[in-house]
Amino acid sequence: MQGIQDTMLATLKQQHQFEFFKQGSFDFKGATVQAELRELCRLDVRNGYAFRKLTHNPFTHCLPNQLKQQGYRTIALHGATSILYDRQSWYPKAGFDKLIFNEHLLQLERCTAFKGTCDNALKPIIIEEFGKNTEQPLFFYWLTLTSHSPFSQDDIVNHRFNCSQFGLQTNGDLCRNLMLHTQFFDNLSNLLKHPNMQGTEVMIIGDHMPPIWGHEPTHLFLKSNHVSWFHFKTI
Repeated sequence: MQGIQDTMLATLKQQHQFEFFKQGSFDFKGATVQAELRELCRLDVRNGYAFRKLTHNPFTHCLPNQLKQQGYRTIALHGATSILYDRQSWYPKAGFDKLIFNEHLLQLERCTAFKGTCDNALKPIIIEEFGKNTEQPLFFYWLTLTSHSPFSQDDIVNHRFNCSQFGLQTNGDLCRNLMLHTQFFDNLSNLLKHPNMQGTEVMIIGDHMPPIWGHEPTHLFLKSNHVSWFHFKTI
C-alpha cells in the first residue's frame, strides 16, 4: 500500500531536501546473502554458502573492488557476527578494506535479531567514518539488522507508525515489521542531519520479502516476493 510507504518515509521527506529522490521495486526470492551478492557483485548463489572456499576470482568485478580502483575507501558495517554467511571471508574478497561487525561493537546496545548490535546504536560509528579523509570518496555499505525477524516488540522505541490506521493487527508480525522499518527511516533521517553526512548519496535496497507469521492476510499489504529500493541524494 502506497499510504504505508508514504507514512514510513514521512519524516525523512519532511526533514530533508533532495537533489533527487527515486524509488521502485522488483521481484526477488532468496536469502539475505543472496541479495547481497545480487547487489554488490551481480552474482547468483548456487550449491551452498561456503564462501571461504572460494578464491578471489569470482569477486573481481564486485562493486567495492571497482570503486577501490577509482580511489574510494570501502567499509562494510553489520551488527551481527562476522561468521554469519562467512562474511569475514567474502567481504574482503569483494573489495571491502575495513570490516565492522558485532564482535567489534561489544560496548554497544544489543537488540533481539541475532543478539546483534542495534542499528540505532551505530550512528556515532557511521558519522566518525564519514568524517575521516574527507578528500577521499567513501563507499560505506551498511547491512542493517534490527528490522529482521522476529520483529521484537522490545526493540521498538519509535511508535510513530500507527498500525490501527491501516487496519493492521497491533500485536502481529506485520505491524511490528512496519514499525521497525519506520524507526529505521526516522533514525536515518536523524543521521543525515549531521554535517559529516551533508550531500551523501544513499541507496537503500531490500533483501527479500519479510517472513510474516500468523493468520493475518499479508497479501493486502505486501506484494509476494517483491523488494523495494530507494535512491536519493541530500542537499
